[in-house]
Amino acid sequence: MQVNFSEPKKFDQGLGVPYPKGESPTSTNIGYFDIKLLPEKIDLFPELQGWPELKELVRAVNKTNSIFRSLRCDVAQSKITRDGFRHKISSYITLAFEILEWNSKENFKQLHDKFLVFAKTQVVRVDNTVEFVLEPTSYNEHAYTAWSVDLWNHGFGRTGKEAKQNWLSGLHIIKAFVADQNQRYGNQLLKDRKKIGDIFI
Repeated sequence: MQVNFSEPKKFDQGLGVPYPKGESPTSTNIGYFDIKLLPEKIDLFPELQGWPELKELVRAVNKTNSIFRSLRCDVAQSKITRDGFRHKISSYITLAFEILEWNSKENFKQLHDKFLVFAKTQVVRVDNTVEFVLEPTSYNEHAYTAWSVDLWNHGFGRTGKEAKQNWLSGLHIIKAFVADQNQRYGNQLLKDRKKIGDIFI
């Protein structure tokens, strides 16, 4: 497994939350839902149809007692020609810390570093890459600007089946890492701190 951390691209205008549904009749964007508050809305996400493993990760990230929440997600598979690989599956989930003040560049860099340490305790596959990509994030109508991270997971393979196996390996490690972080720091949610969920009430 290769693990990378990167700053946002120069042309990245960032993410505004909540965001409206797509205006185009052909758009699959159903808009932002607070799925910590409305977990049943997860079943409406077109991005997750046919990808139950990614849906499980989204559910885990957005549990009531999770220190994280997801802001968006997607997954795609493609054919490639690179280093002997012919198939690739890529997914991402945009992660934010539920505690507002934690959403800094420094904390997401530390999250990346903690993931590196955690991954060394897991059985990993060589043909899998995980990327932490910083994303400028603003919470619309609340004048609050912070950061989130696009957590990418790429699986490569000579066949589609092999690519999915490698992708699933990375996904399982990410899910286990989320559980580990929640176990370590979940009690921080009990303290009197401003949370993302508070600004949607």
